[in-house]
Amino acid sequence: MNSSARFLCVLVGVTGMGFRSLHVTQFSQGMIGPIASPQARAPCGVHCGTERGAVKTLSDADASKVDATPVLKTVHWLVSQDPPNERPENNRIPTIELTTFAVEARLLGFKRENSDRDFHIVIGDMVVRETMIVEIPNPQCKGVCASAAAGAMLQAGRNFVRHCGAPTTNLKKLTKPFWVHVTGVGFFDFQHRQTGVAKNAIELHPVLKIDFPDDTDDCARHLAAQ
Repeated sequence: MNSSARFLCVLVGVTGMGFRSLHVTQFSQGMIGPIASPQARAPCGVHCGTERGAVKTLSDADASKVDATPVLKTVHWLVSQDPPNERPENNRIPTIELTTFAVEARLLGFKRENSDRDFHIVIGDMVVRETMIVEIPNPQCKGVCASAAAGAMLQAGRNFVRHCGAPTTNLKKLTKPFWVHVTGVGFFDFQHRQTGVAKNAIELHPVLKIDFPDDTDDCARHLAAQ
């Protein structure tokens, strides 16, 4: 089976559920269903980060407008999109931030953020030398536990640790690129010299699913000595 065929199989469980008709959707352990809006949920968790934290965790005012059906794109395509002039704190930027994307990419490195303890993961395009960041939010943050997507974020983090080990605040680079499939919501960050940042500062944030197609190997075996 070629790589594109394997990728489509990964997405069947997400796209084959017929939930486009739902105005509000829930990502939880791969299941989708109607939910209450984030604003109606009880407060929980601790404060994490400052810049656009609600948007990063799908707990913002526009979270229910995000289309949960993944759109298959490349890192190159995402990095080539025009950046916005403004980045609102509690609202989303059409159409990128209202779209769930699925990306096939090379895993290049990862670390844990100092500020919010998110998993900061650097991926690269499969063909051209372009990189971008994808992030799995810290489940202890109040935006995550208040989000409809809390279950998916938690499972994505567990799957990442199972294959790569727990991130630390030091960047862990891979000695060889490792093939991954990432599903997450589009997000425009601010440029502040982040490791692996795209030229337009686009990210997938939050990551809702991350898969490692090569079951015969783990990225933990290919970490550079520090």
